[in-house]
Amino acid sequence: MPLFTTPEPIELKNNRSALENVLPFGLSTAGYIFSKVMREVVKLWRSKGYKIVMYLDDGMGGASTLHEAELVSLEIRKDLDRLGFLVAADKSHWEPLTESDVNKVTIYCDESDTGFGGHLTICSEGEQTEFEWYGVWNEWESKWIPRSENVKADSLSRMTDCDDWSVKQCVFDYFDNIWGPHTCDRFADLHNITGIGLHDSIKRNAEKHGVEPGSYLADLCPYLSSWILSSKSDNTNKSYFNSFKRWENFIKVQGHSALPASPMHVALYLTHLLQNGSSQHPVNVAVYAIRWAHECAGLPDPTKNAYVTSLQEAARRKASRVVQKKEPITKDVLIELCDKFVDENDLLIVRNLTTILFCFAGFLRFDEVISLTFNDVLVHDEYLVLSIKKSKTDQYRQGSEVLVAKGSTSACPVNMYKRYLELLGPISEKQFFLFRPIFRSKGVFKLIYKNKKLSYTSTRSNLVSLLKTIMGEHVNIGIHSLRAGGATVAANSNVDERCLKKHGRWRSDSAKDGYIVDSLDKRLMVSRSLEL
Repeated sequence: MPLFTTPEPIELKNNRSALENVLPFGLSTAGYIFSKVMREVVKLWRSKGYKIVMYLDDGMGGASTLHEAELVSLEIRKDLDRLGFLVAADKSHWEPLTESDVNKVTIYCDESDTGFGGHLTICSEGEQTEFEWYGVWNEWESKWIPRSENVKADSLSRMTDCDDWSVKQCVFDYFDNIWGPHTCDRFADLHNITGIGLHDSIKRNAEKHGVEPGSYLADLCPYLSSWILSSKSDNTNKSYFNSFKRWENFIKVQGHSALPASPMHVALYLTHLLQNGSSQHPVNVAVYAIRWAHECAGLPDPTKNAYVTSLQEAARRKASRVVQKKEPITKDVLIELCDKFVDENDLLIVRNLTTILFCFAGFLRFDEVISLTFNDVLVHDEYLVLSIKKSKTDQYRQGSEVLVAKGSTSACPVNMYKRYLELLGPISEKQFFLFRPIFRSKGVFKLIYKNKKLSYTSTRSNLVSLLKTIMGEHVNIGIHSLRAGGATVAANSNVDERCLKKHGRWRSDSAKDGYIVDSLDKRLMVSRSLEL
């Protein structure tokens, strides 16, 4: 690998330029490759007896004496320079510290619904050194400080990356086997969310009903909270949690309690939302979230109040906004699009065309098509069988099958899928997702080896830009236009209503009718039947 004294600019995913001495984390494999490289360097140091720990491009070392630590620090600096690494001097602390040198160590940390972040500040003899820090601590004096005084840790806790590393359950199991089951969980999740405390609520109620700590019944309490949360989908729980936190932040500033809440305070909060231009949806979600939090905590529901009910109705009448639905795609557009790329062997184009045809012919939502694996598609001579394991309207995950017939035009979904498989070549991992990101190697396009779904943003951009090459730039279309387009074409072809509803996995006629745009002929049939 070539080494440079001055790194070249690298454009990152977040549009920052990598002119400073940092890893190019916009590249999805950067952390993996760098860890592999540093593993050999760490082996060298440990073979010399150096006590050092590395995490990506951050390291920490130690020794039993100050003199030994100084020698280790000097040797590591020499090795890094000899091996060609570019060291960020302003981020490094090479002088060893002893316990007597350190007057104060402060860890600033924060946890959000995204993750955990923190940084360490060491003060010694008028100097201050800061490290971004990730880890586990014990027996530290903790103190809550306002967000305005904890900006850095708060921002670190909200950083996201599609290739974030995570700690597997086996790591927690390993430490539990050494020190016994952990009793304090500092990772933010729905089980220990601040202000709701589902674990604590269940524990208190159990003790109130005579359950003794340490008994078998007490051991079942954590599992009870998990099953309670399972009564709703993960996305619903996440939505309610975020909405409840907004309510909590609002009411605490006013000096009142979020849990339990007063019905009058809830009504005033809904009034605040309406006064600030909120539509019906945020108002309803706020009501459901507050109700959900009180049910989890075993408290009376403050939303069962005439004021709250009236405000919900007011939001429905006064704050509703006109929905600008996307235009449905017609079959003529798809045929023209496939004719344009009929001889195309670019895997990216064929993947996008296959996605488009599956959404149109199977009435598939984005989550449904993007979650398909190779095992979920069964090929027959005259049709395909798509196995939909998870659907928005399939709340109990019973699954369903969608049949897609073979066509006679260039937009045939069966033939396009077979063409996609031919370009992919032999498939060894059939449990992997059917539509994955693509990379280019030696002029050849391939699916990435990691089992990773396409993101909504990139999928929408790819599909819409492809469709606009036929429809023009000023059309109002999205991924849902394909589902609506397929349903519209089928309905106007007088397909049996029951089969149409089953094919689209709609639970009600009103939901189905919302997707269908009746043709001019069908609309005129009503007045023509009068034979005036």
